[in-house]
Amino acid sequence: MSWICPDCGRSFRNPNQSHSCGIVPIGKHFIGKPDALKATFDKIISKVTAFGHIQINSLNGAITIAGKSTFLAFKIRKDYIELEILSDIEISEFPVYKTFRVSKSRVALFVRIQSPDEVDEQLLGWIKVAYDKVGI
Repeated sequence: MSWICPDCGRSFRNPNQSHSCGIVPIGKHFIGKPDALKATFDKIISKVTAFGHIQINSLNGAITIAGKSTFLAFKIRKDYIELEILSDIEISEFPVYKTFRVSKSRVALFVRIQSPDEVDEQLLGWIKVAYDKVGI
């Protein structure tokens, strides 16, 4: 059973889970950024929503995507998006430029993308594996 924060309304797997309640409109992340970044975000979201139930949280520092727990984060930079995919598989091939073990069973994969053309089947496959791990 999930816990819902009474302040921000976000749901979490664990009661009283530590988090930031800094909710902002999604559009705020894209102000002054190239249009291609918003188009890239929109393309990924359109594909991810087909996986099943997801929750999109637009926070001060990132836009996170969760099933039962977070499996994807978008950090919108000046001219690229840094994707953080929380997976149970470690991948060290391009376009993954960095990995970080966050727990015994989860690895953060970091990918930088700039345009919708970079959203390919390989990247979507990695995101799907991460979603399948946390499910709904």
